[in-house]
Amino acid sequence: MKPSYSKSSLAPIVVSRVSDTTLSVQFEEPAESMFYAGGVSYTVEANVMRIVIDRCRISTECVTMLPRHIVPGPAKPASQDIPLLAPRVVMVFLDGEEQVFP
Repeated sequence: MKPSYSKSSLAPIVVSRVSDTTLSVQFEEPAESMFYAGGVSYTVEANVMRIVIDRCRISTECVTMLPRHIVPGPAKPASQDIPLLAPRVVMVFLDGEEQVFP
């Protein structure tokens, strides 16, 4: 799991509980010409789930645990549902990490 984005490049980040087993992660997708935020990868250790937004090159295979469904249209925040696998969720960035749930 290697972070590619800084916290400020994805802000604002909004994490909300969808159900007992699912979270929704919304973030601003950085404007890039050759890359895109292709999905989310995660690890779970000691009751902490660490998540990272995967950066993928356009027109190549994207290696990510949870690929993001991208809908063409006007710009809007990116959204990804993820499984809730630990009581605490931490998002990992190039410039550090931050607890995003609860």
